[in-house]
Parts: sequence; C-alpha cells; structure tokens
Amino acid sequence: MKELPYVTIVGDNTDGIFSDKYEFKLPNKWRVSLSNQQYFDADMNNYEGIGIEPDYKLLNKPEDLINGADPLIMKAMELLDEATKRQN
Repeated sequence: MKELPYVTIVGDNTDGIFSDKYEFKLPNKWRVSLSNQQYFDADMNNYEGIGIEPDYKLLNKPEDLINGADPLIMKAMELLDEATKRQN
C-alpha cells in the first residue's frame, strides 16, 4: 500500500515477515517451518527481514497508555484533517 500516493504509514517499522511458511515434520517428529516466498515492491526492493519504514515513526509509551493517550491515532487524525483541508 505504501506505493499508493494517498497512503501514509504511521507507527514503527514492520517486522519484515512477509512470506508464508512452509511447515513439515522431520523424521524425528520435530515440526519445522521455513519462509519459502519472496515479495517485492514495484522497484524490486525486498523488505523480508528488514521491514518497511513508516513515513512517521511514532511509538506508544507506557505513560501514554496510562494517560489514555494514543499519539499514533492522534497523528493519523492530524494527517487526515490536513488531507481533507487540501481537497476542499
């Protein structure tokens, strides 16, 4: 979605885990899973293992939760408000 001109990502880097997992059982009964796919963006960048960087890096802190605040939601609302004003 980050490729779309009207999408803004707020928060933290993703974990870089995009691939489905191939699961199987070894002869000794251990269960194993392996990443078996690669996903690329339009410029052929692979974010597996490194994640996608947000446009605005923000994290919730314990005191935010205690105070009932959510800076990520507040930033998203601010960006939506700005975008709405630009359209009008």
